[in-house]
Order: sequence, then structure tokens, then C-alpha cells
Amino acid sequence: MRTLILLLIAAWALPASAQTLVLIRHAEKLEPWPGPDALQPLSAEGMARADAWAVHFRGTRFAAIYSSATTRTISTVRPLAIERRQRPLPHAAGADVSAIAAWREAELPKFAATDTVLIASHSNIIPGWLRAFGLADSVATTMGIAHDARYGDLLVQGYEGTWTITLRSDAAPDITYRAVTTR
Repeated sequence: MRTLILLLIAAWALPASAQTLVLIRHAEKLEPWPGPDALQPLSAEGMARADAWAVHFRGTRFAAIYSSATTRTISTVRPLAIERRQRPLPHAAGADVSAIAAWREAELPKFAATDTVLIASHSNIIPGWLRAFGLADSVATTMGIAHDARYGDLLVQGYEGTWTITLRSDAAPDITYRAVTTR
């Protein structure tokens, strides 16, 4: 009986398992670009950053790698995907805030309670992901995101941030930001 009680106490003391979403912005894009926005490639600096993300995430196991369907986001995760022999999964939620709820409903349940998923997105979409998981706009401004008067909304500043959303069954989502030097 004592052993059973100790096992129950130990199990209760263990943290709940957590799904983790890691968001990154696409790397630097080639500018000026005369073609369609969706086909805008990475600049040389962006390609170097994409390679550096692959190095940065070497110790992280991703159950899946999502991106928007744009050339620049797919190119940002391509070195990482090639290294891991994973195929980037284009999804509308990478480029459309209104598709995030559908992604959460259809895609998130596919993963185990301890899986980590990478999502490459855009400066104007990442704030929508953070909002969808409960981050207040007032807090977002402390996480590499600022209000941009040109667009009338929040935008990611720079290309070096990672936003991690930790989802536990026993607590509200935990959202953290880290500026990462990838070069």
C-alpha cells in the first residue's frame, strides 16, 4: 500500500505533458521583387539565415514542419527539412489569420501530447497565432512585435525571433519569446 501511495504522489508531482509550437518568421526576402508576392524568394542573407535555422534547431525533434505556401517560407524551412528528411507542410494558417482556428482543430490533434511542431509564417500572421493562444496585444509588444501604423496592426520586427507556445492539458498556454542570433 505504501508503494502505491508513493507512486500516486510521484505521478501527481510530474508535470503534465506538453505539446509545443515553435513559430519563426520567414527569412529575409529578395527586394525589390517585380513578381507575385507568393513567389518572392529569399535574398542571399535570407538563404544564410535559413541554413542557420537548421543548425540552431539541430537538437530539436519536430513532429512536423509547417509553413505558408509562399516561396520564402518554404525556402526558410527547406534546409532544416532536408537535413531531417521531412517534407514541409504548406498550410493556409501560415499566411491567413482566419485559417488558424481550422489548423488548431484539424492539425493539432494529430500530434502526441509531447510533440513539437515548427511553423514558419509571416510578420503579420505570427501575432495572430499568439492571439489565438491567448496572448494579449499589450504583452506582444515585449516579444519582438510592434504596432505598425502602415498596416494598423501588430507586426513582427526583424527575422531573429522564435515564439514558443507550450500547450498543457492542466494549464493555460505558456507563450515565450527568444531573440536568436542565427548568424
